[in-house]
Amino acid sequence: MKEVLKIRNLSKKFNGHLVINSLNATIYEGDVFGFLGPNGAGKTTTIKMILGLIKCNSGEIYINGINAMENYKEAIRNVSAIVETPKFYENLCAYDNLKIIKNFYKEIPESRIIEVLEIVNLDKYLNKKIKYFSLGMKQRLGIASALLSNPRIILLDEPSNGLDPQEIIEIRQLIKRLAEDEKVTFFICSHLLHEIELLCNRVAIISNGSIAIQGKVKDLLDNSKNIYEFRVSDKNKSKEITENFQGVTFDSFTHKGMIVELLDKKSWELNKEFVMNDIQVSAIHKIGKSLEEYFIETVEGIEI
Repeated sequence: MKEVLKIRNLSKKFNGHLVINSLNATIYEGDVFGFLGPNGAGKTTTIKMILGLIKCNSGEIYINGINAMENYKEAIRNVSAIVETPKFYENLCAYDNLKIIKNFYKEIPESRIIEVLEIVNLDKYLNKKIKYFSLGMKQRLGIASALLSNPRIILLDEPSNGLDPQEIIEIRQLIKRLAEDEKVTFFICSHLLHEIELLCNRVAIISNGSIAIQGKVKDLLDNSKNIYEFRVSDKNKSKEITENFQGVTFDSFTHKGMIVELLDKKSWELNKEFVMNDIQVSAIHKIGKSLEEYFIETVEGIEI
């Protein structure tokens, strides 16, 4: 996999206080990378250092293999960013707003405006004034503006902020399509953990200025406890059996059964024990951990 963004031992102090502490992260081509953390953890500071808006005290940032500290202009030309809700001239149409932005890039032909509008499915609204756009349409236009310069990396800060459920789905589908089809890499900060779980293939959780954990979303969530729901005909008797069955811990009752944690037993072993005691088992479901639960456990496990 091609590395498009590499952060190595990045540190930043404000007034003698260490805000970012030896931060390391690697983002690959086509990643939709979620950057998560509580307020004050250092997410925005990290983004600003990647964009060169503030200087780090130590460390290195490589963008497509180019050292951004040594060759900033060459490195940053491959990067676009949208912070919260993108701003446009309300009384101008979508096309004219993008034309203003395009004028900053002399090498980009005007035909690129239509191309990016088509990518975000706004080409039929190119002559519509921005004041008549919904918030979701403005977000899509923001992504179109970010795509004008053909970036390989787009940094997004809270891209779903303020959107209704349908607009959130549209933005999610757009980002996934761009990552898969165009190999555009996304670096996304968000507080909407469930949305990040649905959107991102890899995440990092930052706390106290350092990466607490990072990896593929699927791997992180699969590496959870063996929690199962057993739907049984007799809940009280099942609980009694569970409490006397070594390697299994009773957790709680559900509407149709009970939740247990399997420590060193398999689900079929407990199922066999129930059946041998004349308890009918109608269903067994493995209960996966959500990203929100993983986030809370990770952050709470770090001394603050």
